[in-house]
Amino acid sequence: MVRYRGPYPTEQLFWSLTESFRCAPGPESLARFLAEAEATFARGALVEVPVEWAPAPHERRFHPGGLLVQLRDGVERINWQGRSYYRAESQGLRRREHRVVRTVSAEAGAHQYIASLEALGIVVEDHLTLDEQGQPVEHHAPLLDAALEESLAEPWREALGALLPLEATPLLAGAIETVWPSIQLVWGPVPGDLVEYRGTAFRLSPKLIRVYRSACAETAGPEVRRGLARRLVREVLGLIGPGVREAAVGWLSRLASARQEQELAAAAQRDRAVQAEMALAPLGRLLDALGVGAALPG
Repeated sequence: MVRYRGPYPTEQLFWSLTESFRCAPGPESLARFLAEAEATFARGALVEVPVEWAPAPHERRFHPGGLLVQLRDGVERINWQGRSYYRAESQGLRRREHRVVRTVSAEAGAHQYIASLEALGIVVEDHLTLDEQGQPVEHHAPLLDAALEESLAEPWREALGALLPLEATPLLAGAIETVWPSIQLVWGPVPGDLVEYRGTAFRLSPKLIRVYRSACAETAGPEVRRGLARRLVREVLGLIGPGVREAAVGWLSRLASARQEQELAAAAQRDRAVQAEMALAPLGRLLDALGVGAALPG
């Protein structure tokens, strides 16, 4: 067994470690890994994180066309056409991913693995099927997006602006609030994916809208639909969050050292409970709008 010893145990690092090691299954390991992340970063110290890791290396197989398949107890990860797909369930944890590796039954008890897009727990489209040895079986043509380009409605911008700082490390809260007004966020075609961003230009696929409306049509009762609306908001946060955090880090990195320290110190003093309470009103307005079929392109 080994432990990580370093300056900043992030969630991204945790998931990277799971690809070559195993830890105790369940969400407790992730919680312990992240428990002192901000304090460790602020001190600039090397800290040993109390999570035990056992080596569990994976096998990689390279195929023509830039396809990389990672095997460990079946296909675990697929890199294809510049995108990564992950098995959603790993070591008792569920990754928050929209590009997933699904396991399906094939003939004679064998399995196949499908690189897919998922949203709201629903398969949006399949991209590539592999056999148990990680060999390509079938390529699937991505669906065409609706030909629209429309800015997200104001209830979206207001709610996302309040929620995004709560999705990140507290140290990025101020930077996220600073860069958020400059983020251009639209519904528009995203071939083969649900989101793309280039700098501060973000685009969300209308496939999300189609899946959400289809799920709403199959449900009954306002509470169930409100729950679906919450899940849609969470999906969008997960899709745009990495890009917004990247923009926030970029903004911080361009500041002089003294100003960076001031920003980080101010962010560390913020009360996240107060922030969360302040986010309830804009989130409620967005959920209300979605509940009556508004805040989405027609």
